[in-house]
Amino acid sequence: DAGTVAAMAASPDAACLATSSGTLLCVQASDGTPRWQQAASPPASAGPAMANGRVFVGRGDGSVQAYGLDTGRALWTRATKGSVITLSVTDTRVVVGTDSNTVYTLDAAKGKQKWKWRTGGDPVGSAIVVGKRLYYVAYDNTLRAHNLRNGHLAWARPLVSRPVGGPV
Repeated sequence: DAGTVAAMAASPDAACLATSSGTLLCVQASDGTPRWQQAASPPASAGPAMANGRVFVGRGDGSVQAYGLDTGRALWTRATKGSVITLSVTDTRVVVGTDSNTVYTLDAAKGKQKWKWRTGGDPVGSAIVVGKRLYYVAYDNTLRAHNLRNGHLAWARPLVSRPVGGPV
């Protein structure tokens, strides 16, 4: 009854998608049988993303929510400033980009804010983690690398053109 907000997130046993009407739907990957669904308002603006038995969704009101992959039970909600526009996950962190030109990292298990960084433009696309570094780009035409654990800026490099997606 509604369109999807973003790409579907999938694991070996489940697939989840967020609809424009606000529903978060999770199905069995093997046959499409519904596992659970959650109705939420406002609708998702980023995500879903999955890691370690959890599903994460960012919303237009700035909230980030975590759900149990098996049951759909709400595990935690964290407020950020601005609307959530990007959402990436690692085993231990949720990386959230907002339209207030800020990147947040949250503890994936508890939702506690670990650190945040103010950029000169909205973050673009997914962030990636390689080793102990978090990499992302923003509309200030800059690629940044941070220490994933404490958020210290390792380096920032200007891009020669406007980014259309996150680093690969």
